[in-house]
Amino acid sequence: MSSDTSDKIVWHWYEVGGISSNDPVVAKSAQIRAKLLRETQASAVVIVRSEVKESNEHTQNLIRSFVDQMLPDLKNTIYQK
Repeated sequence: MSSDTSDKIVWHWYEVGGISSNDPVVAKSAQIRAKLLRETQASAVVIVRSEVKESNEHTQNLIRSFVDQMLPDLKNTIYQK
């Protein structure tokens, strides 16, 4: 197996009960809240990764654009809207 040493940028966050957060404590709190209030407990961990081709800023902008475009459909899928 070969080792990939290229630079990468990784974004990750949690979608839990309609709340988005990159903090696992907030995500767990949202999960507990949803359970106690008998709200949707649908959840997901979202991870987006890209290799840095030109610059970190350029790659961050590409990821941001991708997430902005895909987030509504992603949330609809997670929460079955």
